[in-house]
Amino acid sequence: MVLVDDPELCCEAVDLLGAGVQLVIAVKCSLPYLVLQLRDMDRFTSVQLTLVDTNKRVRRYTIGNKQTMVRVKGDSATAPLLLVPGWNYIPLHLPSVMQAAFGADFAYCKEIVITSTVRVGRIFFQDEMYEDAQLPSFLRTLK
Repeated sequence: MVLVDDPELCCEAVDLLGAGVQLVIAVKCSLPYLVLQLRDMDRFTSVQLTLVDTNKRVRRYTIGNKQTMVRVKGDSATAPLLLVPGWNYIPLHLPSVMQAAFGADFAYCKEIVITSTVRVGRIFFQDEMYEDAQLPSFLRTLK
């Protein structure tokens, strides 16, 4: 894991390089939208979310650019992640993810794990959906 100055974001970003490198973020957030700002580095990467439903049942939802189809097995699900060259602004509506994958109601996100190889600009939660251009300048993907 390396901290780099990204010229496009005009701020620091985290490069996750090499096999088995992970960025683990422990949270307890009930806001419905999770936004990931990731730069494709033309390698495999994944994002695993640990979600808790209203019955306090823990579920794992993983998106990755190695996946080609959605799979659900018990309390875990995997889905494809499409990254285009350059920076990607990826908003996830967690209540919809929880309902579609597990048929349960979202309570909160407990953990985010990003596995290499990717550049991470920002990760944040928000209360409603905003376009990148509507965000404050310090949260925008493109200046």
